[in-house]
Amino acid sequence: MQQSSDVTLAKHGDSDAFRRLLTAYSPLMTSLANQFYSDEIAADAGIDDLMQEASIALYNAVMSYTEGKNTTFGLYAKICIKNRLVSFLRHVCAKNSNIGKEALEKLIDSSVMPNEDIPLERLISGEEVEYLQKKIRSALTDYEYSVFLLIAKGAATSEAAAILNVGEKSVLNAMARAKAKLRKII
Repeated sequence: MQQSSDVTLAKHGDSDAFRRLLTAYSPLMTSLANQFYSDEIAADAGIDDLMQEASIALYNAVMSYTEGKNTTFGLYAKICIKNRLVSFLRHVCAKNSNIGKEALEKLIDSSVMPNEDIPLERLISGEEVEYLQKKIRSALTDYEYSVFLLIAKGAATSEAAAILNVGEKSVLNAMARAKAKLRKII
């Protein structure tokens, strides 16, 4: 996969490879920055500040990523970017007493777990979650499983496509196949 080699090249100082990654992950960074943006913090942390932090997080993700750890670079980068944005916003809040901590935490919570009123783990026991994960994993191909995980974690089709370095149509087809297979086993 081209992105994998770009990660390796960028990690070893190839600035062109990093620019390609920056371009490929720009939609993801923009989406996350918009999720964490709020009018209440706009004066202290504008969208440009959030994008800069996202870019730094992508660079740090490139430098710290280790292949073969059962996670794609795209998912790893997304987690790194989210964590960096949360840390940045908490730092901004600590420096400016005018920003309400409750409002900030509410923004962070809604950005980290959008539209999740009750986490799945609270509805079913840990053993059942593990059983379901194994059953889902065994039913899907590696690619379908990667798409399934990204979509299940709230990634948009375009984000999943950028992370996996494929077209949106490919992501939609993989998700349709995964849904069909999961209907048969669950």
